[in-house]
Amino acid sequence: MTKFMAAYNDVHLHSGINYVTPSEKYLGLDIEILKNRKKIYQQVMAANPKRESRKKIRDFTPTGETIVECKSNPRDKRGQIKSVMAMVN
Repeated sequence: MTKFMAAYNDVHLHSGINYVTPSEKYLGLDIEILKNRKKIYQQVMAANPKRESRKKIRDFTPTGETIVECKSNPRDKRGQIKSVMAMVN
């Protein structure tokens, strides 16, 4: 379980928080990461305007405060472990 939690919090990029890790979000690193991504994206678009057909730039805005809900009983009726955490915006 410890390896899973480390991977979930420190490696896996989450779509609900604009593809940063929960650890990066918690530490406030997401703001700088998203600024850098936007800068790189704009440079690529300027260098290769025909490469990307999108007219609208992707959303690199930090998601703001994210609440993590912890369930008190992570097992369902069959004794199987349910999802323990759910990200809520």
